[in-house]
Amino acid sequence: MARWLTTPGAGRRRAALLALAMGVLALHGWVTSAVGDRMHEASSVPAMPQRMEVAYVRELAPAAPPVVAPVAPPPAAAAAPRARAPRRPE
Repeated sequence: MARWLTTPGAGRRRAALLALAMGVLALHGWVTSAVGDRMHEASSVPAMPQRMEVAYVRELAPAAPPVVAPVAPPPAAAAAPRARAPRRPE
């Protein structure tokens, strides 16, 4: 890669490479500045929300346990499969 920088006519190539690098650097700086400005605008702190109302309780009494559904009866025994009749030869 360095060979094309040292051959005749390399001065123009170096200048073109330097111009390209400076252009890319300037473009990145501009984009970074624009994105930074937008982030600053988006991060403005909104008004504080309304305060929550709090009620303090002196004593906490246990509640009655919930009603539990009765246990389901076990399923009926399945009938044994019937034996098939033998096939008739054809």
